[in-house]
Amino acid sequence: MSDSSASARSDDMNHQHEKGNTEPLPEFEAQIDVTPEDFEDPVQTGVDPEDSGSALETELADVKDRLLRLQAEFDNYRKRMDRERIEIRRRAAEDLVSELLPVLDHFEMGLESLHTAFPDDPTADGIKLVFKQLLQALKQAGLEEVPAEGNSFDPNVHEAVGNLPTQELEEGTVAQQIRKGYLLNRHLLRPASVLVACPIPEDEPSES
Repeated sequence: MSDSSASARSDDMNHQHEKGNTEPLPEFEAQIDVTPEDFEDPVQTGVDPEDSGSALETELADVKDRLLRLQAEFDNYRKRMDRERIEIRRRAAEDLVSELLPVLDHFEMGLESLHTAFPDDPTADGIKLVFKQLLQALKQAGLEEVPAEGNSFDPNVHEAVGNLPTQELEEGTVAQQIRKGYLLNRHLLRPASVLVACPIPEDEPSES
């Protein structure tokens, strides 16, 4: 090739570059050419729209079922925790009041002795008033005495410490209370210690 031909071709390429010719080369254009046939038709993939909707509904129903189960489990957990909380409070109250029962016994015995020794002493009346206020506060918390004298013996709330022969009461009746029993919110704290009425034994015939 002559120098004049090479120079002319170089000038022609420079002239095209100066004009800003950005048309892609034919071989590059062929490489990036994309036709609609390159995309898959959803119908031709074999997926039935109705089947897809049915599967979605099934999955949604499963999620709802799991949520309902979770809600039920949470409700049961909350109820169980409420019951446990109430039980803890009940036991704490029972423990506290149980510790006070001997104090009540001694308080009451002291008042009886004081009233016997000083029947007209106003101090005894003041102490008795304080004792009544203490009992009233405990009753408001649910404390109550176990019915004893004159009632039929009940092993659930009574503790028999002996028998008392008598003709005045029916056999099996609580004749005398030795120590008071108490309930707290209908739960037994301490049974009442009692003597139970029994028939008077007949004298055996003497030997001749």
